[in-house]
Amino acid sequence: MKPSTPVFIDWLLERFCDPWLLEGIHGDLQEKFHENVKQKGHFTAKMLYTLQALGFVRLKFKRKNSKFNFYMVNHYLTSAVRSIRKQRVFSAINIFGLATSMTLCLLMILFYLDQRSMDQHNENYNAIYRVLTAEHDPEDGRTKHLATTPYGVADRLSENMGAVTATTRLKHVGAEVRLGSKVIGFSGLYAEANFFEFFDVELHAGYTSSALEQPGSVVLSESLATKLFDHQEPMGQLIEIGDLGSFLITGISKPMPGRSHLEYDALLSLSSDEPEKAWVGSGRYYNYFQMPSGQPATANTYLASLKQLLPEEDQATQEFLVQPLSEISFGMPVRHEIGFVTPHFILWFLVVLVAVIMLSACFNYIGLSIAQSLKRAKEVGIRKIMGAGRKLVVLQFMIEAQVTVLISWAVAIGLLMLMLPLYNDLKVLRDIQGQIDIRIWSNASLLLYFLGFAVLIGLIAGGYPSWYVGKVAFRQAMKKTGKKAPGIALRKTLVFIQYTTSVIFIVTAIVVSKQSEHFFEMEYGFDKENLTSIEIKDAPYEALRNELLQHTNIHSVSLTSSLPALEVPPRTEVKLTEHSDPVKVSQFSVNEDFLTNFDLQLVAGENFRKGAPAAENLALANAQLAAELQISEEVQLPITVKTEAGLVKVIGIVEDFKYQFLFIESGPLLLTYDPSAFRFLNIKYQGLAQHEAAALIEASWREFDKIHPFEVNHYQYELDDIYAEFEDLAKIVGLVAALAIIIACIGQFGMILHHVELKTKEVGIRKVMGSQVRQLVIMLSKGFFLLIGASLLVGSPLAWLMNHSWTSKLGYHIDVDWKIMTVGILLVVLLSSLSILWLTVKAANTNPVKTLRYE
Repeated sequence: MKPSTPVFIDWLLERFCDPWLLEGIHGDLQEKFHENVKQKGHFTAKMLYTLQALGFVRLKFKRKNSKFNFYMVNHYLTSAVRSIRKQRVFSAINIFGLATSMTLCLLMILFYLDQRSMDQHNENYNAIYRVLTAEHDPEDGRTKHLATTPYGVADRLSENMGAVTATTRLKHVGAEVRLGSKVIGFSGLYAEANFFEFFDVELHAGYTSSALEQPGSVVLSESLATKLFDHQEPMGQLIEIGDLGSFLITGISKPMPGRSHLEYDALLSLSSDEPEKAWVGSGRYYNYFQMPSGQPATANTYLASLKQLLPEEDQATQEFLVQPLSEISFGMPVRHEIGFVTPHFILWFLVVLVAVIMLSACFNYIGLSIAQSLKRAKEVGIRKIMGAGRKLVVLQFMIEAQVTVLISWAVAIGLLMLMLPLYNDLKVLRDIQGQIDIRIWSNASLLLYFLGFAVLIGLIAGGYPSWYVGKVAFRQAMKKTGKKAPGIALRKTLVFIQYTTSVIFIVTAIVVSKQSEHFFEMEYGFDKENLTSIEIKDAPYEALRNELLQHTNIHSVSLTSSLPALEVPPRTEVKLTEHSDPVKVSQFSVNEDFLTNFDLQLVAGENFRKGAPAAENLALANAQLAAELQISEEVQLPITVKTEAGLVKVIGIVEDFKYQFLFIESGPLLLTYDPSAFRFLNIKYQGLAQHEAAALIEASWREFDKIHPFEVNHYQYELDDIYAEFEDLAKIVGLVAALAIIIACIGQFGMILHHVELKTKEVGIRKVMGSQVRQLVIMLSKGFFLLIGASLLVGSPLAWLMNHSWTSKLGYHIDVDWKIMTVGILLVVLLSSLSILWLTVKAANTNPVKTLRYE
């Protein structure tokens, strides 16, 4: 499809520019536009075209009969600036509220644009699709989607669908690459020869057409090549990859020009791998195809027929479907992704979060503008008497709103620049490499996005007040000032909504903070102090264990196949008898020193014996598994149970401890004795700092393994690191809660200030007639406290319901009890009362002489 210029901008030029100049201007702009399309892409070209075209909206290019009146616009802008300066307090309230809210919204726009740009560097972005597997669970009715599908899907598509122009397959591979004494772990992909053309990936060295054509070929990323070869030439070198053999380096891949869901350190030729062509099993591939956009429905119809190739028992629960490349980011949650992508529910959560804050600030502007309409009534009346129509009055107040919003926008840009480093420092973003790396001032299209957003907010915030003033203010000007401020019902409604959402946010912030503290203070049931672990890799673990125990600072060393509380162990089923109900349990292997090393107590039976043969199939059960299998103290141990792998002899029962992530409740556990499965040494040390213990362990480890890089996991640090992301969430929700209550208080402050101004003479008369300060404060503030009370009655149950809902899904959660709710409610009451009492007490203490002279 031929790229086109923005229709609205062309219309604007036609209406504004002199016809004698228009043809030349339009021709030059069109020529530059098509050059930019080729060099910078369609979107950037449209943005640049817009900026260049707006440069011709000047008096020297204006047609003689143009309806554009720059002098009138200039007059309105001057009036708007004067009005903002005259109403400094209300203008400051509006600008502060809008600026802080817009900062969050601009950050959200940055995040969206950054994530949405995923894979858009690809020329065939809109024509590439991925095949997913949908697995339906008949028990709970849920459907999970997997990014992997059988090997033969791509072949079937290319052979039976004429619209498919190309297909390619990928398969995940994780291994270690060896070069001399260097050993580096990497995460890569098996890829077909057309990978580079299909995904529009460029090579720094090598040829894209042949780099992955031959078996035994590998293309390294620039980062992995630098780690292996430093500044030497890697092309044509042989490297060893895990157990896969020798591979010839045939190319060096350039980094993706933007974000991509394809994350890899190396690409191995798919022809090097023996393909698993069965339609069932664990050998699954990433299948992609290209076809003209708008035709995925036909592909879905064809893929529905492929389920017949699955085993008969899977045909009712599995099917294949199409996912466009453009919907991978911010799409539905999919398992086994190649790299990290942001699912749609995160986007919607953030949208709702910032929308509530932004609308709250807009509500403040609407409420304050309507409240001020009485003061502006005479001004509007005079303008109408002088001949200004209603449309011009509305235009004046819309321009005033836009000026206020643009000032707030400029402040928000400054706040955004200060906030970005703090945002990018969040651990959750560092872990997923999700930091925003966009240079705002050098990105014209981004500034246009921001400016468009500011104009939209100006229309939202200023639209209703402008219409209201244009319609109502003239009638108000013809009357004496009434006792009741105009629009009071609307303003009360807006403040009610603000305080209701503030209650929800504040309670949520407290709950998230408490839940984060709960995770950090959780007792695991084992001693995690001075406990560290290393992966054995190629070292002889018994010799390494004995070497470590030679040091007086090493208390004990144990062996495990999994790291308790740091990994999710595999699951199996256990039955006490052939006819008893199966119990789903977690399972991993440990040696005889595990209980001592982790300071766990044996409840019954005996521990593993040193050097016991694996063929005996011995195991320990935790107390919860013993209870579910009804193994009581009266039952004589050992006792034989049936697992999916065969018969196991339970010789002892160990006390319960938390071996899962705290998001998941630790349940029944079976500890088996299988030396062939041991992967980690768990080392308990004493009298050493963490770095000293790491140095001592590395020195012993290097005696047996001089090749692999040394990696150590300190239990205390690793456990805290897991839940640091939850702490980041607490900070984010706390910030939003603080903004919500501050903006609500600002809105209320403006409404009280206007209310006090309307009651100035009444307060003076009442004070002269003998009313006390306390009575005047009650009279002025009673309505606002009733409004806050109504907000608490609505917001508190909603806050409890929402927070109880999400916390109950965690394995180990806090109770959202009356104490948390009370703290949240008291915070709202305290913060809201400050503005109410400060203004009302000040008004009640004013000298009656001054109040009776007030106009």
